[in-house]
Amino acid sequence: HSAAVFPPDLNSLPQRFKNAMKSQWLAPVLEETFGDPIDAELWKANNPMALVAALKKDELQDLQIYFDAGTKDRYGFHATNELLHAAMEKAKLAHTWRKIEGGGHSWGEGLATSSLPDSLRFVAQQFAKAQGQSIHVTGNDTVQSLHFALLLNQFGARAAQLVAQACAGLFQFLA
Repeated sequence: HSAAVFPPDLNSLPQRFKNAMKSQWLAPVLEETFGDPIDAELWKANNPMALVAALKKDELQDLQIYFDAGTKDRYGFHATNELLHAAMEKAKLAHTWRKIEGGGHSWGEGLATSSLPDSLRFVAQQFAKAQGQSIHVTGNDTVQSLHFALLLNQFGARAAQLVAQACAGLFQFLA
């Protein structure tokens, strides 16, 4: 589970990124969003690293930003995520960054235990904050984090309970 952070300059993309951009999941999204061939100016204007460099701190200060990347991400996204983290630190932008030692990119590479609980906890806390509430979810209780996130986003208790039960079953299956 890694944020797909690409370098802002399309002409200097390492081969691993070019390969990732041709994947069956990413290629259609990129084409729909940036055109085919990719519009380099549109790409740069929407690139997280370029945005951090171009925008003023007060234009980004209300964003709640979380991203993580595994050091064994098959696309090498951990390196660009670390660059984004460094750029945000330099710009003094609040964010939550997690480098997951040994973590991969997808479900079969430890996502359920290495990063999903923290991701969902962050989402739950942001929903609570937006509703003027606060919650404190500790440990790796993914189901509790998801339950809070759904409840606080006003999906209702029953929906949250059903999804939490389904996720609990999924995580037991994946373990």
